[in-house]
Amino acid sequence: MSAVTEVELQAFVDDQLDVLGRMDVLNHLLGDPEACARTLLDLRDREVLRALAERPSRPATDLVAAAERLERALAAQRPKRRLVLGGGAAAAVLVAFAGLAVLALGGPPKAAPRYLTEAIEARRAASVRQVMASQAETPAFNTHEVRAATRIRVPVLPRGWRVTDAQVFPSDFGPALQLSLESDEGQSLSLFAVHAGTGGSRQPRVEQVGPASLVAWEGAGNTYVLAGGLADEPLLGVARDLADNALA
Repeated sequence: MSAVTEVELQAFVDDQLDVLGRMDVLNHLLGDPEACARTLLDLRDREVLRALAERPSRPATDLVAAAERLERALAAQRPKRRLVLGGGAAAAVLVAFAGLAVLALGGPPKAAPRYLTEAIEARRAASVRQVMASQAETPAFNTHEVRAATRIRVPVLPRGWRVTDAQVFPSDFGPALQLSLESDEGQSLSLFAVHAGTGGSRQPRVEQVGPASLVAWEGAGNTYVLAGGLADEPLLGVARDLADNALA
């Protein structure tokens, strides 16, 4: 197993790793007390900020108390310039963080629908391909060939848009299509599609999976998930335009 990078640790904190990625990070943290302590601090800060954002009024006393307990547990193990946790202390900190996370989120997190997590995993795989010289992108995209092989129909792209990569992935719903797109303004987006009904809305709707904002909708027997580095409203606007377009 290759070493876990700081980028992967941050992706772990931001809930952007798939199951295998999370397992790799957890195994790494078990053997690296310093990285474990730093990651716990980052996780604590994320959960407190999320809780405060969701509760604009004065935060609950129990949430503040949990954050203070975690801070004290970490501080007790922090020498002057180096933070190292022994086995017992690390376990105590993990327990403290678990309690904080549950309080911050108002209970155990609700599992996201599988098609949304698969869309995130496909987007992550496409991002990895972009930085690997040995994994060349495949911008050639034939809608008729894809439709014949997968029964997936995709919206006609707006003028000036282009496909930078096209891949077919296995999914719980059959073959899934992942398109990496570049808009006429240079924005990088991705469109995930499966030929299956998933019980979602026929109108594009913003879905939140951890820190990731996605827009999902159904049409013509397909489910689509749009993702990209846009705020919710602009991303929703793009999705509505695509949903209104003819299907190729």
